[in-house]
Amino acid sequence: MNKLWLSLALLISSSLVAEQLVIPLGNQGTNTDKPKLGQDEDQVQSLFGQPIKKYQAVGQPPISRWQYQGFVVYFESGTVIHAVLTHKATKQTQLKDVNRIKP
Repeated sequence: MNKLWLSLALLISSSLVAEQLVIPLGNQGTNTDKPKLGQDEDQVQSLFGQPIKKYQAVGQPPISRWQYQGFVVYFESGTVIHAVLTHKATKQTQLKDVNRIKP
């Protein structure tokens, strides 16, 4: 019975010392300028230039994406539906990827 109480006390005390990291939504990522919802492909290209890579549209409705330095833009039938920042790999994540691929 004492072991049960000790285990319960340790469980409760360990949860009391945990910290909660809160990052306000507006501070997540960087202040990278990216296309806005509703812009068309011509507007995006005139504002941000030629993308690094254009991926073919797939599905119905057709969804395509353009890769830029720092972000990716998703289009539905030629209109921006989303733009997201891309992850910058750190040395640690690169090492994890290398270790995962070992033969």
